[in-house]
Amino acid sequence: SIVLALVFAVGMGVVLGLINGLLVGAVKMPAFIVTLATMLMYRSIAQTVMNSNNWTIYQLDAGLSQWQPLWVIGNQSVLQIPILVLILVAVVAAMTYLSTSTKFGKRVYALGSNERAAQLSGINVSLTRILVFVVAGVLMGIASFLYVANVGSVDPATSGKNYELYAIAGVVIGGISMSGLAEILLSEGFTVSGSDWNRSALTEHLEKSGAHVNYGKPQKAENITDDIDLVVYTAAVHADNQEFSRAKELQLPMLSRAEFLGQLMKNYDTPIAVSGTHGKTTTTSMISEILLQANTDPTLSIGGILKSIHGNIRVGHSGLFVAEACEYTNSFLSFFPKIGIILNIEEDHLDFFKDLADIRASFRKFAQLLPADGTLFINGDIENWQEITEGLACRVVTFGTTSASDYYPSDISYNKTADATFTVHSLNGQTRQLTLGVPGEHNISNALAAVALSDLLSIDYRDTAEALLNFHGTGRRFEYKGTINGVTIVDDYAHHPTEIAATLHAALNYPHKTLWCIFQPHTYTRTKAFLPQFAKSLALADKVILADIYAARETDTLGISSADLQALVQKEGKECFYFHTFEEIEDFVLKNCINGDLLITMGAGDVVNIGENLLSR
Repeated sequence: SIVLALVFAVGMGVVLGLINGLLVGAVKMPAFIVTLATMLMYRSIAQTVMNSNNWTIYQLDAGLSQWQPLWVIGNQSVLQIPILVLILVAVVAAMTYLSTSTKFGKRVYALGSNERAAQLSGINVSLTRILVFVVAGVLMGIASFLYVANVGSVDPATSGKNYELYAIAGVVIGGISMSGLAEILLSEGFTVSGSDWNRSALTEHLEKSGAHVNYGKPQKAENITDDIDLVVYTAAVHADNQEFSRAKELQLPMLSRAEFLGQLMKNYDTPIAVSGTHGKTTTTSMISEILLQANTDPTLSIGGILKSIHGNIRVGHSGLFVAEACEYTNSFLSFFPKIGIILNIEEDHLDFFKDLADIRASFRKFAQLLPADGTLFINGDIENWQEITEGLACRVVTFGTTSASDYYPSDISYNKTADATFTVHSLNGQTRQLTLGVPGEHNISNALAAVALSDLLSIDYRDTAEALLNFHGTGRRFEYKGTINGVTIVDDYAHHPTEIAATLHAALNYPHKTLWCIFQPHTYTRTKAFLPQFAKSLALADKVILADIYAARETDTLGISSADLQALVQKEGKECFYFHTFEEIEDFVLKNCINGDLLITMGAGDVVNIGENLLSR
């Protein structure tokens, strides 16, 4: 990509230098006027080509790190002497040699001293003049390229408009996935701005890293300015969003979060996408820990906070890139993975998908993204999984709970905190022991996917086993928060009936007297679609406390509330309480939970705050 930019700049210089030379050397037009005209032509043509073809770093497939040296040229120094000065000194030295020690230079000198004498000596005056301007054009191209490097823009058409290395504006920046992308860009030297409704730990971290964050609801059009080179937006942003509308009005380049993440993937040799209705964050984190343990220096984009990297993002320098691949709005179809993982396929996001068949069709399209030299790992417990993989050009490897899969477990046992130990049966018939550091039967399946991938990458199994033993979960995945008055508080992100059941099954093996579950339903659409299933899953707890539904991106209540869920849980024979405010829930917990109880705050919204508020009292 850098070579293309240099070729473009020099090529333009040669063409315009040739035009300049012909007009001055052959037509005998005044040099000053012609030179001024061609300078204006150069910029106009550059702008036209760049704008009409939308040539950006994305179409040129440049890795962000590839462009970093250009910015470094103008902003670092060697022995306190700017590198740009050294380059210019080298160019001057080369031109001095060319003009004084070569036949071409001597012809030019003779022509400049006495044109008539030069003609009589046999020098082709017109051709020499043309060649002089061609050489000048080459230098102009190099100079423009160096100028682009110095100011940090990769697009000559924008270099006069701002002096930033491609300002990136995220329409919503505080979400876990958007904040991760912002952090990657900041680490690569980009200028990043964005907005969110409220201040959070994520947005404050981004601000400390150099991002500019606008706060407030609704997001305001004035946050989007015409010097922004790219706007990245999430699936939760709709057309009536003021920032989105303003970006459209200014005709700024725009990419969805998924499209942008897909473009990032194209810059890595081995992009790995982890998909599935459930377990994406945990499995991505398991894989991340294995790759870190094996010193592979990966780039990671995780949907939760991983303690070992103190966040949800890590920028590495190898060809490995690991990211979660969410099916919502078909986001993962914008990715370019070489290795794909499908953990499970169930009904969810029915505000977008029609039904389970529609969801399966989406996962089928995701599997088809994999190249012929790629690999798909798919859960063999998925009903009719062959429909997803039929006719694929890539290699297909299965993992699951039975011997029908290529990777499967046996001899499963659990310790007092519900962490599993089992035998891993591998594709080649090999058996190995594995102990996990996270609870629950569902994590056995997640771990098998991680083991299968690490085998493909030829990672020493000792590194794999040690990493999984020392992995104790990501933020908000059965995360131990603390103890108050002898009550253990755990937080979990579960917001789908299957996830809730898996978490509560794991909790049943965890030491406790009474298992309390504080559940905050996530979105009206999901709550209405799975109301009976939610009740059955929550009934695995001894006692249930419900908060109001977390609306997220939705405004239509669909006539549903937590009171409807409360009635169904009570029909399942379990005590269920419903409060409208977190403060009421916290007061109720302090009065009713006793020493030895286990309290789980559960949901994809802000229910985590309840546990943190209790611990801070």
